[in-house]
Amino acid sequence: MNTLKKNRKSVLACRLRSVLVFAVGLFAALAAPAAHAQGCVLCYTSVAGGGDAAMRAFMWGVLSLLVPALLLFAGVFFLIYLRARAATQAQSVPAARPVRAPRMAPGLQPNPSAS
Repeated sequence: MNTLKKNRKSVLACRLRSVLVFAVGLFAALAAPAAHAQGCVLCYTSVAGGGDAAMRAFMWGVLSLLVPALLLFAGVFFLIYLRARAATQAQSVPAARPVRAPRMAPGLQPNPSAS
């Protein structure tokens, strides 16, 4: 019974921690638009003055810098997923049953007096 209370407390603490992390992340996301893209306006206007070819090159450059960052982000979360899946599978493995000694044929019983 004592372990049940500990498990409930740990589950409650984990949920509370998750809600707290979500709330902090949400607050950070809502506070970010005020500071969103402060320096990019200068880059965009200088590239726009270069013509269509410069603008296209700029957009491809931004995309090429975005791809490795997204791949790294996805890779980290894929590893987190694999570790979590392995942990849940390790917890769900049933307990091993005790192994019984093999039965021998009646004529093949070992002779305890022979040793």
